[in-house]
Amino acid sequence: MPNLQNATDPKPRNAFAEEFLRKLMPVEEPLSAAEADAAGPWQVVSLADEEFGLFRVAEGPKREDVPNAKLNNPHTAELMAAALPAMWRRGAYSYQRRSESPEDDLLYCGQHVGYVRYNVEEVTEALNLLDGLARNPVALARFLKGAGRTALELAGKILARELVPDSSLSN
Repeated sequence: MPNLQNATDPKPRNAFAEEFLRKLMPVEEPLSAAEADAAGPWQVVSLADEEFGLFRVAEGPKREDVPNAKLNNPHTAELMAAALPAMWRRGAYSYQRRSESPEDDLLYCGQHVGYVRYNVEEVTEALNLLDGLARNPVALARFLKGAGRTALELAGKILARELVPDSSLSN
């Protein structure tokens, strides 16, 4: 019998019986558990007092779930919903220090893709987050929604100028 919120609720809180889940408790979690926990998919739900809660799609305040985050504005909530799936994913970008050189090698899946002179750790971390967004259309859509209308309008103009070869759109 699934674990129900209450006897009158036809929707189970979990498809697996509580007894089954308890039997799994002593089993060590796989290395991918952290990524699975952060993967979502996420939804932003308007809460009382002009707050926005971040819930997994199968969760929500109507089911009496506690939000994974409470934020003061919807844009930050959307950005967090976009960032979480990418944060725990093992990054494809890495770096290799070069002795006696001011530059470090930048690698993508172990392949050399360039050199970085400054802040290679921060650059690599940022590239991995952005790569995670590029690999996840749902997270990318959340990021774009979180960017807001003005940023989207300006980005649309830039993309139109860069992608449409018509010279009349240039200026």
